[in-house]
Amino acid sequence: MKIVLLIPVFDDWESAVLLCGLINSSFQEQSSRYAISILFVDDGSYTTDEALRRKHTWEAIQEIHVLHLRRNVGHQRAIAVGLAYVEHHVSCDAVVVMDGDGEDLPQSIPALLACAAETPSGQVAFAERGRRLEGLVFRMLYVAYRGAHKLLTGRGIRFGNFSVVPFNFIRRLTVTSELWSHYAASVVNARIPYGTVRVDRGRRLTGTSKMNLESLILHGLSAVAVYQTVGVRTLIAAVVLSGLLILLVLSVTIIRLVTSLAIPGWTSIMLGIFLIMIGLTLSSSLLYIFTSLSFRHLIGMLPTRDYLYFVDRCDRVYPA
Repeated sequence: MKIVLLIPVFDDWESAVLLCGLINSSFQEQSSRYAISILFVDDGSYTTDEALRRKHTWEAIQEIHVLHLRRNVGHQRAIAVGLAYVEHHVSCDAVVVMDGDGEDLPQSIPALLACAAETPSGQVAFAERGRRLEGLVFRMLYVAYRGAHKLLTGRGIRFGNFSVVPFNFIRRLTVTSELWSHYAASVVNARIPYGTVRVDRGRRLTGTSKMNLESLILHGLSAVAVYQTVGVRTLIAAVVLSGLLILLVLSVTIIRLVTSLAIPGWTSIMLGIFLIMIGLTLSSSLLYIFTSLSFRHLIGMLPTRDYLYFVDRCDRVYPA
């Protein structure tokens, strides 16, 4: 079974070398079962891949290529370009999408491959995060994000990029314009069958993560924005709240006109503020929905067609 490991890298080549060693160790006893090759997507790095070009001996890895991009496009778009490149230039049975920092453990790949082959037609197999090593604040923010994602999209999410994609599904993914924004969400939104395998998260091999709070928030918003149901759900919530507020206004008015009970002066002010907020929410939701619907007939950037705009060259670095 020919497997391609697709790994985006940005100025993190020492970590990439260490990861290659872990991949080699994980598949050394299964070299007769799997033919492993690696495609690093150089996301516009400012440092060279010299660390990969040094003399190495990785018996379980057949070859390593580095796909150099003309500019930094971000992690998700690097995955999109890499998948489109594999579709057009690499013959394989499946692609493993994983990060290059070591937090995606190579020893979990066989379990993902088994999950991908569970159904007769295959499925995308995602690594569902088990034990996490981040701090308490990050875990709390992640729980809040999962709750907001479920509320806005109607779908729970416990997985990220680490996954196995059978080759026949790559052809579907690369004609999905949402793939530019968020890989995992585009798989779900395109209704591609998928399963999950619970795996633990590893530790970063070297260096520090380049993801800051702003990047994480943007990444989360990109996942939510893929689903057009967000505007519909927001509109429904605004309509329900509007109905409740109208009932409240009617109740206050009846109490004021029919009974002798005193109504505080601030009540009408607060009701007015709530009405304005509901009106803004309704109008924003409608604008979002109509904007999304108006663009449905347009074909955006498709990875299978437009990936070449970003590709500079592809070098084989192992074996030298």
